[in-house]
Amino acid sequence: MSASPDSTDPISFQVLRDRPILDLATTESLGRLDGLWVDPKAGRVVGLVCKGGFLGQKRRAFAWSQVQAIGEDAIVVAIAADLGPEGSEFVQPTGAYDLHGHEVWTDGGNRIGLLIDLAFFRADGRVDRYGFSGNGWGGFEDTGIYWLPAAAALSGGSKRLVVREALAREAIADERPADRPDLPLPDWETLRSRAGSAAKQLQERVQGQAENLADLAKDRLGDRAETLAEKARHARDRARELARHARDRAEVLAEKARDRLEGSAGDRAAGEDFNPAAAEALPPATTTIDVAAQSPEDPAQPAPTEGDDPWTATPEAQPPKTP
Repeated sequence: MSASPDSTDPISFQVLRDRPILDLATTESLGRLDGLWVDPKAGRVVGLVCKGGFLGQKRRAFAWSQVQAIGEDAIVVAIAADLGPEGSEFVQPTGAYDLHGHEVWTDGGNRIGLLIDLAFFRADGRVDRYGFSGNGWGGFEDTGIYWLPAAAALSGGSKRLVVREALAREAIADERPADRPDLPLPDWETLRSRAGSAAKQLQERVQGQAENLADLAKDRLGDRAETLAEKARHARDRARELARHARDRAEVLAEKARDRLEGSAGDRAAGEDFNPAAAEALPPATTTIDVAAQSPEDPAQPAPTEGDDPWTATPEAQPPKTP
């Protein structure tokens, strides 16, 4: 494979995807790059998969040994003359997989995301790194790409790529703008340096936020405590006022109760002194006087003599009245 001016730098699959594949002998377009066959254990790209024909329904594959050049505008391959223009009969090697879209798992049994990219060296197909989108595990979100070194891969299959969890925890975020995947990938030392600086900045930012939150919480707690104390004082004063009102009210009610009791006792005493039966037995306060009998014109009645019983004297024995 011929080397391009920047062939020493790794290039990502996402940058190469849909790049035309040309036949070196006929200069005809054979299709566009659609996938890479990768051997995870060997850490190498072993073949290219292209799609062509109507709606890309026709697929064909080329061995890495057939790749002549990977340029900025096209990939050039050489097809064996005896196979004709239809392309290679190259089949998928054992242990090689098109890993794009595979689930990424760790040897600790954790699913950490999906493989969405990989970078390799154009000179020999050696894999440099794997890129995955996170699912929240380890703090890796699905809004960016995180890179793992090729040495992190342990095994692959038709659906999954298994990596070392210890290395997965040290995955580094790609800081290139999302709309510029064509920018050169930084080397690992640059990534580690950026990651260390970003981690330090994040730690300082988190520490600063924690201190600010602590100060804010302290201020709010102080204000809250003062407010609660003020409310407690108001409640205590209110309770004292209510108690005083209750005491005054109780005294008023007690005074009214005493007055009512004394009035009821006087009424009962007056009722006990008045006896209707005894009043009926008393003689009348005045008697009827016979005015005619006591008229001064009547002669004086003789006084009874000693021995006479005035209560037994009969009317006949009395002298007649003068008309």
